[in-house]
Amino acid sequence: MSRLVNEAARVGLALGAVVLVWSGSVHAHPGHDVVGGGFGAGLTHPLFGLDHLVAMMAIGVWSLNQRPTCRAVIPLLAACGMLLGAVVAWGGLLLPGIEFGIVMSVLLMGMLVTTLCRAPTMLGAPMVVLFLFFHGQAHGAEMPAGIAPLAYLAGFTVATLLIIYTARWVGQRLMSHDKRLVQLLGALITTGGAFLTLS
Repeated sequence: MSRLVNEAARVGLALGAVVLVWSGSVHAHPGHDVVGGGFGAGLTHPLFGLDHLVAMMAIGVWSLNQRPTCRAVIPLLAACGMLLGAVVAWGGLLLPGIEFGIVMSVLLMGMLVTTLCRAPTMLGAPMVVLFLFFHGQAHGAEMPAGIAPLAYLAGFTVATLLIIYTARWVGQRLMSHDKRLVQLLGALITTGGAFLTLS
């Protein structure tokens, strides 16, 4: 029991640190500084946007409990959703309610992690693509002027995969101790999503 409490405390402290670091970026979509040209801008956009970071973390953790086929394709589908959303935005089509879609992706993915929901692949796969499509639309719309689009795409694709696989690693460690730790993480994500809806 003491080990469980210690792990829960570590998760809480880590998430608290994240919230403090990004407390100035709590709105659904803050601006991002250009760092390192196109690739650097693409790489840092998901990493320094709290909404992106938390949504992708939730997808990574949630994927652990899915069927092998779904679990295997989730990272690729997430990257494809991001790329598709950005390219469509560059083509001049921005869906209404992008910010709402982003916030809902955080809220709903948090709920799925909390409940340890196992979705059918035919439902879970398109859901991930749809959620990340909204994030990709924001990436495309907010690409700074004068940088290389392909480098920007490469940057945020790398960041997306990095976040998802890191979240899987963390989630696997928590699950190996006690699945309630994953549910606690999901509850914190859900709370963050609810907070974003009020921002």
